[in-house]
Amino acid sequence: MIECVRASANSWGGGGGTRESSVSQTPACLNFEGFRRGRIPLFGGLVLLALLLPVKPALAQGAAPSVSGIVMFTPASANTFGAGETVTVLVGFSAQVRITGRPQLALQIGSATRLASSTYAPGSTQNISFTYVVQATDTDADGISIGANALMLNGGTIRAFSSGVNAALGLGSHAITNSANHKVNGAATVPAVNAVTIASRPASGAAYGAGERIAVQVGFQIPVTVTGSPRLALTIGTVTRQAGYASGSGTRTLTFHYTVLATDADSNGISIGASALALNSGTIQSGAGTNATLGLGTRAIANAASHQVDGSSATAPAVNAVTVSSAPVSGSTYGAGERITVQVGFQIPVAVTGTPQVALTIG
Repeated sequence: MIECVRASANSWGGGGGTRESSVSQTPACLNFEGFRRGRIPLFGGLVLLALLLPVKPALAQGAAPSVSGIVMFTPASANTFGAGETVTVLVGFSAQVRITGRPQLALQIGSATRLASSTYAPGSTQNISFTYVVQATDTDADGISIGANALMLNGGTIRAFSSGVNAALGLGSHAITNSANHKVNGAATVPAVNAVTIASRPASGAAYGAGERIAVQVGFQIPVTVTGSPRLALTIGTVTRQAGYASGSGTRTLTFHYTVLATDADSNGISIGASALALNSGTIQSGAGTNATLGLGTRAIANAASHQVDGSSATAPAVNAVTVSSAPVSGSTYGAGERITVQVGFQIPVAVTGTPQVALTIG
């Protein structure tokens, strides 16, 4: 989620005075009036957010770009960031700028000053993104503050793209004092499941056959760290099968895998119960070491019709990807003695004997 905070009227448009508001789930957010009033979910990053800060006419030749607004992302859960969550702040300028190095933005979190680093922005941009990962010791019951002098070059530069004139760094009226929707408690946030998705598809389009892999992703509202081998119980027909933890430690999404046996059958579709997630002597914890809540709640799945199982039908492995995974040492042309590596992917795991070959046409 994101929130627009303390945008002055002469920068953002609209009536007089200073505003603090949230962004809505309607397309009106692309109109700045709508952007000020509600919230939109963040599903894919910063690409679209560049459209959300207002575009102003180009500055007169030689004029210094200045800060025109600040957008701060809201926490994943309620109004408080937990350990491992990323605080992201977009700083908008009155004209296109080019940055070099890694400028920083000072965040006041409780009594501590934490430095959010800028992300690389090639070419020109009107919005610079700054990120900071919350630590277990961070706490701020009043909300994050960003002072008028918080923007620092840190050995880099922020300059007008067209003229090269240095940008004015002061935040002025866009500074933030104790943003109530951006509190921090690095030690208290308990990771909880907020999504369960069967991420694979049957190769035949109808049902998983013997040897096919079923992949299930379990999402949490904050990043989690995994140790050991947690597992997820899948109900296939009348039998419970355990999908083992495969990947995702350090992120919000954990992936579990199960390979279908010849005896597995489920004509109604796989089910995943509310108590399916188990530690199996492992751990799932927040960055602060707080144990996750394992219940799936309303995210449990009953009879996923598009994920039926028929282990009696052997699945013939089929190629689903071919990639030249090597690169020339110099430029775009391989020289004598260089190795060309090709990867051939199948939709299910395969076993190899002997020395299969792939024919390359060269010239």
